[in-house]
Amino acid sequence: MKSNASTVSIVGACIKEGQNWHSGVELAPRALRDAGLKNVIDTLRREVFDAGDHHIDHAVSPNFNVTEEFYNPGSVNNVAPLGRTLEHVYESVKRESDKRNFVLTLGGDHSVAAASISAMKRSCDSRATDLAVVWVDAHADCNIPETSDSGNFHGMPVGMLLGWFSKKLYSFEWIEEYLKSPLAENRLAFIGLRDVDEKEKELLRKSKILVYSMMDVDRMGIASIMEEISQTFSGCQLHLSFDIDGIDPTYAPGTGTRAKGGLNYREARYICSSLASTGRLMSMDLVEVNPSLDDSVTQKHEHGDNLSVCPSASPTIKLAIDLIEFALGKTLL
Repeated sequence: MKSNASTVSIVGACIKEGQNWHSGVELAPRALRDAGLKNVIDTLRREVFDAGDHHIDHAVSPNFNVTEEFYNPGSVNNVAPLGRTLEHVYESVKRESDKRNFVLTLGGDHSVAAASISAMKRSCDSRATDLAVVWVDAHADCNIPETSDSGNFHGMPVGMLLGWFSKKLYSFEWIEEYLKSPLAENRLAFIGLRDVDEKEKELLRKSKILVYSMMDVDRMGIASIMEEISQTFSGCQLHLSFDIDGIDPTYAPGTGTRAKGGLNYREARYICSSLASTGRLMSMDLVEVNPSLDDSVTQKHEHGDNLSVCPSASPTIKLAIDLIEFALGKTLL
């Protein structure tokens, strides 16, 4: 099974409830479409199936019959509407993956990865194939309710995906089947970490996760890191979960969780291109783009830009589309 699937399925996850910092991240799926995402994918000679958007339903009010088996509902902010909406994202991603399509999940905050990655793994499991995840981010997102100071779920999806939660979450019953055989620690690689909570550092040190901080990027170079990841995950299908704040805010200002000293434009593009070149990249998340926080727009194309992208799109939206394009197989030569 190759990543050159003829159809790219787009799943929009218009979710901001995994964080309480900024509104606007839920607008990214529409902004990416309006900027010409489909036209860009068309230039790669791939068909596009738009599976639509999922929005938070704040009317969800389950009966919290608190028992020792479950975390207190207050340990995760917005747990009820968030869990139900992520269930719908999970169902959409799994359905499109089961069609053998490349699945592109557009966030939204990084909580959406709990749904997309669990769905991709379940889909791979059904075909007796192994899944590995490359997670590009300034932050580790591996907290658990016991260690999270904020209670924001966008800082916890890795903790959930690895089965580190000691209890169940209300409204997340849909993930219980996945948690019987969760993603193994040695099937996850972080790239670009530079703003990690102290408790997360302890969790990472005890784990078997491959961790490449920005100091490792400086020391080794991105090409060496990608070669190492490719060899380690040589027998696996691949999922790329790309948080735009993994890139330095000089290049990606439109995000609510900026951290200095990140990846540059070329390094970010290289990650996507390198994974695409393996022929095993099956899916991608592009998350934490916040159009409302982006820099002012310069309405022009520069040499080398894809003319299918609207020139009035904001800088971070243009960058996000560029990364998607290279993850889908664009080459410079």
